[in-house]
Amino acid sequence: MNQTAVGFKHPLKTLKLGLSDLAEALPCQALNACWLFVCLVLAAFAVINCSQIKGLRSTQARLQLTQNTINDLVIQSANLRLLEPTISTNERISAARLKQAGYQSAHELAYQIQSRLAILNALQAELPVQLPLQQLNDSINKLIPTDYSNSSADSKRIESSIDQWFKALTQLSQRVQAISNAHTQRSNTLERNNLLLAMAVLVFSVSLAALNIWKRSEMSKRFEFELKLLTNQARTDPLTGVLNRRGWLEYTGKYLKNCQKEARKPASLAVLDIDYFKQYNDTFGHEAGDDRLRHFAAILRQNFRPGDLIARVGGEEFAVMLMNCNVEESRRIVDRIRESALCDIPFSAGLTNIDNHESIIKAMAVADQALYQAKHSGRNCSKIAYH
Repeated sequence: MNQTAVGFKHPLKTLKLGLSDLAEALPCQALNACWLFVCLVLAAFAVINCSQIKGLRSTQARLQLTQNTINDLVIQSANLRLLEPTISTNERISAARLKQAGYQSAHELAYQIQSRLAILNALQAELPVQLPLQQLNDSINKLIPTDYSNSSADSKRIESSIDQWFKALTQLSQRVQAISNAHTQRSNTLERNNLLLAMAVLVFSVSLAALNIWKRSEMSKRFEFELKLLTNQARTDPLTGVLNRRGWLEYTGKYLKNCQKEARKPASLAVLDIDYFKQYNDTFGHEAGDDRLRHFAAILRQNFRPGDLIARVGGEEFAVMLMNCNVEESRRIVDRIRESALCDIPFSAGLTNIDNHESIIKAMAVADQALYQAKHSGRNCSKIAYH
């Protein structure tokens, strides 16, 4: 047997398996890296969106305050109608009307309106829109003069100025409302985008987790298969393909335990030894000897029953456990194989029964005694040893 060739076969196989595992693991690692990159990108977009949403909400609050201030300004400006002069005693009537509205004079009304304009001016610094506050302030100063006349021209001028004032306020209110609506729509869009980003990350994460679980399951199955294969290789004779001594002791031990638990019919044991193998090996060489061992193992596999355990327990020594078969029946099977035309290799056999409470080591020792008798009886024969 060429031990050098076998010795180099296992490292090469291990290297091949390692490269194969690496090749299978790379797609998962690439997907994990891509998933992490996508999550980072989506998180960056989400952070940017949240920052924009925060700014938009802050601006919306200021716009809402601005809108409320404009509404208050519109309500206060309604009192400007009290300044319209009449044909007679206009100053007295206008003053009386102002007092009924809660103002001592036209200047107090102007001061209240200018206070609202000052609030708007303070809010404007943090608004994304320029309000025509200076024009409004100039208009209110022109609208409330310090001296009134009872002329028809003054009445028309004041009425026209009030109409222009309300028109300017209406345009300002509409402009602020439009900007506020645009910010609200933009904020809603960003919130919806963030929700879609979160759903995309969730779906992608669940999919990747499922893929990783499936991949690990497949790798686990392959690992179990390879482990089983390696375990079987550890129990198998690499030259002949039958069980080695380790596998033989393990499987026969399990069988004996099951026999004890289930009260099965005991098995029988046959120990087979190729006759004159050493001389054959010395004459034709080790490679020819290995071929002879492989050929003999093939003969045993072809002629024994599928459920019988066959093992190479020594150099040219083989052992067979014949299930549910007593020693006399086993001897007839062994002799039929030995005398068959298909068996061109002479061998000697020692057989014995295996009791339920007996160890396989003890049974093999008894069978070896029977084999020893067969060797000293002219070889190429079978002998039975009873307890």
